[in-house]
Amino acid sequence: MAAKKKKVDSSKVNVSQLAKEKGIDPSIVHNRLHRGWDLEQALNKPVRHRKSKGSSTAKAKTTQVVDRTVNETQPDCAEARVFIKEKAHRARVASVLAVTAVVLLLSFVLNGQ
Repeated sequence: MAAKKKKVDSSKVNVSQLAKEKGIDPSIVHNRLHRGWDLEQALNKPVRHRKSKGSSTAKAKTTQVVDRTVNETQPDCAEARVFIKEKAHRARVASVLAVTAVVLLLSFVLNGQ
């Protein structure tokens, strides 16, 4: 696969090489460019490192799947998108509440109360 090059000041530059020189994962820079960032901003904006949590990861994946599904099937249906997102949110909240109830029950049982 050929390296992608971006035109800067009438000359082409290798974006992956520039990213590596800046110490940034080239895929991050390519994603930023794909989202419409300019090259300077994509290379110089610090990378946000997010804490890895199961619930936030699950939420992000659910939201991505919902967005992709709704956009592919009914791109102009904003009400359906909101409904599905709210339903997914309620399901996540119910899961958290169920786990909390189990933890409380176990604490009572183990403490003999």
